[in-house]
Amino acid sequence: MAVENIPGERGQTMEGDTGKQTDLKTVLINTTSEAAIIIKEIEKGLLDCANLFRVEPSDKVFNLFAEMINNLNQFFDFVRELRSGITNLKDPKISPDFLAVWDDALNIFKEMLAAFENKDWVTLSDLIQYELNPRLSEGGKQLVGFKERFG
Repeated sequence: MAVENIPGERGQTMEGDTGKQTDLKTVLINTTSEAAIIIKEIEKGLLDCANLFRVEPSDKVFNLFAEMINNLNQFFDFVRELRSGITNLKDPKISPDFLAVWDDALNIFKEMLAAFENKDWVTLSDLIQYELNPRLSEGGKQLVGFKERFG
């Protein structure tokens, strides 16, 4: 007996919808693995910046910090897209709640920018080392856990 194409949302068949959901899930799982590796590199670069800001805030440190901030900003964009993808996945077993740690990290990121604008290198270094990096580390673990759980 042939499988009937039953219309789903937006004129798609349920069979096609399932395939797209599977493809989306695969993409989400694969990108979280790569993202977990990238966030470790960002963590290390930011920690290097924090240590250098404490010793000597030079052009070299500012350039490295600018690069890390750009990378982190792009990473936050990725997290927004990941959250959207998980929401669109419509799988009751997969919730975007595990991404909440990134909201905390984003708030600290904003505090860091204020400290940078005020040239408060000690506060900036402390925010990186004691506030942001632990959340980035936790977020990276959450991404790995996502892959292990659903991959």
